[in-house]
This record gives sequence, structure tokens and C-alpha cells, in this order.
Amino acid sequence: MASIRVTYPESRVVFLDDAPFGLTNETQQLPPGTYTTDLGAPVDYTPGNRTVSVTAHTHRVLAFAPEGAFVAAVAQRAAPMAAKRGVVTRPKATAPARKVAKKKRKSAERAPAKRATAKRASMKQSSTRRKKR
Repeated sequence: MASIRVTYPESRVVFLDDAPFGLTNETQQLPPGTYTTDLGAPVDYTPGNRTVSVTAHTHRVLAFAPEGAFVAAVAQRAAPMAAKRGVVTRPKATAPARKVAKKKRKSAERAPAKRATAKRASMKQSSTRRKKR
């Protein structure tokens, strides 16, 4: 025997192949096969129906949600994505381009230090030349 559990926030009659089968949030035993499950009228839940295949010694959980709650959940998940889309971002560079950019950044960071060091060295040389004269 297989088992099936249909979840829904409140207790409703579960229909299996258009025949009353049990209540939501309870585990029911059934023979292996393919079944269409719904919660009957009024259809204020989503998805409208679910088709499930069960084999011997399996347990399936089918989740139904109130229609408004489903829409709210989807909207809640989509809100951060929509906010993100409003932000303009530049496309990510390819690997070789990133390496070139990284080298340029590093050389730019080092360049002032090199220039300062070179300037100090030339000043040192000129001051030692002055002392020798």
C-alpha cells in the first residue's frame, strides 16, 4: 500500500478521481496507481488539481494553498527581484578582460609609489652630488 497526505491550511474534503476520499492534513492509504486530486468546490485554492503517481510503499505529500495566499507569496518573492531590476548594473566582464583590468588597477596603485620612490632617489643623488662639490 502507498500513502498520500494532502496539505491545506484548513480542513477540507479531498477528492481522488472526483470521489470523496478523506480530509486534508491527514495521511490516507491507497493502492498503487495514478490519481487526480483536488479539494472540490469552491475552487478557491491553487493548483486547481494535482495528478500523482504512487507505487507500493511510497508516501506523497501534495500541497494546496488558498488562491490569494499563493498570489501574495509569489508577489512577495518577486518584489526583491523587481527592485533589483531597477538598479542599473554593468555586465560582468569576461575572464581575460577581468585579468587585464586587474593588472591595470594594480599598476595604477603601484605607479604613485614608484614615482615617489624615483623622485626620492633622484633627490638623494642630487643632494649627495651637492655635498661632494
